[in-house]
Amino acid sequence: MPSGPGTVVEDFNQKIAGVAVVYEIRHLVIVGEWTRNRWRSPFIAAAAGGAEDLEVTGGYLEARYKLALGLSAAGRYSTLRFGEIDDGTGQGRRIGWDYDTLRLEAGVGYWITEGVFVSGRVREAEPLVRQRRRSARGGAPAEINQG
Repeated sequence: MPSGPGTVVEDFNQKIAGVAVVYEIRHLVIVGEWTRNRWRSPFIAAAAGGAEDLEVTGGYLEARYKLALGLSAAGRYSTLRFGEIDDGTGQGRRIGWDYDTLRLEAGVGYWITEGVFVSGRVREAEPLVRQRRRSARGGAPAEINQG
């Protein structure tokens, strides 16, 4: 990295805001979390040379339900949504800097003894991973070489 302003670690701040929630009633437990993360990288700049922030928003919502003594079922939804940056062409186009992700999961579990738990799960983590994130002006996710 070259020397001068904006070239030491302390010049690149990270800001995170989030909230976590837990709700319990009888045999049902619901847990959720949402986080917004923004930071500046010395490797990312707009075509005009100005610095740009990288952003990602993520969260999950999970529910667990006790069906019977030792037997429970659970489901989870989680996602990461990546912000947009200048595509570097000088035309002012904005593109996603990575692929948005979505994961769905469901399962059942059983406590055989106090120390032995068996479970079966199904997971789907594909819906948004294969799609290219596109801005209103077009474009595909940026490839960032930190090299």
